[in-house]
Amino acid sequence: MNNKQILATSLVLSLSFTVNLANAKHRGGNADTNGDGSIELNEAIAVATAKAERKFNRVDADEDNLISFDEFSQSKGGSRDLTLYAQEIVDCVSDLKEELGNATIVIPSVDDFSTPQERFDSKDSNSDTFIDLEEVTTAATDKATERFEATDSDADGFVTKAERKAFRNERAGTKRALKTCIIEVTEDNEVI
Repeated sequence: MNNKQILATSLVLSLSFTVNLANAKHRGGNADTNGDGSIELNEAIAVATAKAERKFNRVDADEDNLISFDEFSQSKGGSRDLTLYAQEIVDCVSDLKEELGNATIVIPSVDDFSTPQERFDSKDSNSDTFIDLEEVTTAATDKATERFEATDSDADGFVTKAERKAFRNERAGTKRALKTCIIEVTEDNEVI
């Protein structure tokens, strides 16, 4: 490789890194906006509401600033009805917990599963048969606050990297078990 090729490659790699870093920050990859090494509640809420707004805009296919049930049911999160398989999924997670001996796996309840219509209705807080951006950002704020409080183990108002890692590790087994069981159960039922 000659010097021009090395310089061009370095420039492309540097530009690619800069773009990826900017995208990660835009997507919420860096919620620590003030750079103090920890996340405060207002930072967590800002990331959650920005993410919710981006998702709202993707789902709002007709761009009328309202999400109808039809638009919701076309989205990834709105189309799946796991209530049909809830008991099988619960049994599968229970079996995995026993098989793996993982005490951190939390077995869901059949009542934890809801239909697309139930999920839509829970987001439509004013019951006008549409979901608007205010409803979405309010729900995102509530969820971010709940998650922040669960993650802030010492309740000092700051979530450190160690607290985030502990929170993720504590829930990782449950998340993996649920994902595995949902795939296993739904694929088994599609074959039949």
